[in-house]
Amino acid sequence: MEEGSTEPQTPLKRSWEADPDPLGKVPERAGAGPSSDKERRANGGLVGSELREAKAKNQLHQLQERIILLEAGVARGKLHNERLEKQRRQRLMELVSERKKAADLELQVKNIVHRLRGEADKYAEIANGAHKAAQEAREETKFWKE
Repeated sequence: MEEGSTEPQTPLKRSWEADPDPLGKVPERAGAGPSSDKERRANGGLVGSELREAKAKNQLHQLQERIILLEAGVARGKLHNERLEKQRRQRLMELVSERKKAADLELQVKNIVHRLRGEADKYAEIANGAHKAAQEAREETKFWKE
């Protein structure tokens, strides 16, 4: 059969069309004996069983094709799930890494704040000392002016 043909496929075995009278219902021809009637019925039964066998094989083939398609779908689904799981693990590792970086930065910020407060306290003491010295110098200059 050619590709793209719209004609239905016929089974390779004999079909109903191959035997015009598969069940032997056509009246006997003149000169034919009772044995030819039995032969026709036997042939009709054989054709019927061959037809049933062909249908069963066709159904089996269709089921096998469907199984193959379902198995392929399951395999694609598993592969997709594996990719998603790999992506999830990778993102989880990235998240852990970012959390560690954030914790390290937070510690650095706390250390910088602590150091700056210490320096601020030191400069505040220096400023207080300078303020006291300036106050004392003013008082002393007042004393000498009077």
